[in-house]
Amino acid sequence: MGKPSIRSIYRQFEPELYGRMRRGKDDFNIFNLEYAKCYYFNLLYTLAVSVPTWENLPLEIDKAIMERILINNGSVVFHYDPILGKYLTLVLGEVQKYDTDGRPLVYSATTLFGNIRYRDLNPTNSVIIWDNVTQIPTLANIEFFAGRLANLRLTIDQCVKNLKVPYLIRTTSNNKAAVEGLLSEIYKFKPAVIEDGVVDLECLKVYTLTENIPEALDSSREEFTNTFNEALSSIGIANVSQEESKHERMTEYEVAKTVTGSMIQQESRLKPRLQGAERINELFPDLDVKVAFTRVITELDGVDGESYNEGGADDGEVHTESE
Repeated sequence: MGKPSIRSIYRQFEPELYGRMRRGKDDFNIFNLEYAKCYYFNLLYTLAVSVPTWENLPLEIDKAIMERILINNGSVVFHYDPILGKYLTLVLGEVQKYDTDGRPLVYSATTLFGNIRYRDLNPTNSVIIWDNVTQIPTLANIEFFAGRLANLRLTIDQCVKNLKVPYLIRTTSNNKAAVEGLLSEIYKFKPAVIEDGVVDLECLKVYTLTENIPEALDSSREEFTNTFNEALSSIGIANVSQEESKHERMTEYEVAKTVTGSMIQQESRLKPRLQGAERINELFPDLDVKVAFTRVITELDGVDGESYNEGGADDGEVHTESE
């Protein structure tokens, strides 16, 4: 087998996403927009799958695969097959009947692989778990932010490249050697691009490529940080930028306000899973399924020298160390 590529990895592990995302030629180099988008897509997708923490699921249920079905399709069907003698996570298919609120009453579902179809499923023999309160797949958010982050990343890279080549000098063949000698002597071999073969009228014109580049680089990096924070919030991860903490010391209110927006979006993904876990426990009394969202506690400098922590999995509040 040859060396793994983005193409082969997606085809093997995410054939459905491979079909959606593959466009054009396989040109994956460090300054390629598609390559950058794949990187940030993988990063956000992995984080989104990892955040929900399921407990007491049957051993045959792969939590990561269940979350992938949820994120990709907006829902997953939890069903017990008495013939196979095991619980299954299925992809929701055609819905034949809805109730007055638009909830599926009679529907079909298929396995992720193997093409096994279950017909005439209903709330008495299976449970539909939704990805978020709007039932729109989180994959849409991940696609959007992956594209934005890729564009910003390549903008930053281009600014860095321009800083390394600060001058564009137009000259004729007769003056080329002299210009190279001047650059070597005066600018100590400072990088430049020398354009040869121009008319005498345009000869020895110097164009500076670094004008406003440092400011553009700083702005791009700041926008990248803000966009990455938005992306984390969209998948339910509260994050306070390190760039923000460098500029000013954050008060307890500012920490709470920053985290609250992420928590609200986190709850929009957590609540449907909690309802799904309750329905599973009602329909299958032998199970005691629980679900929460992983929340990493990080310390932040407060105005009075105290550190504030993001809330734990139980309360989601902002506490001081003294508490």
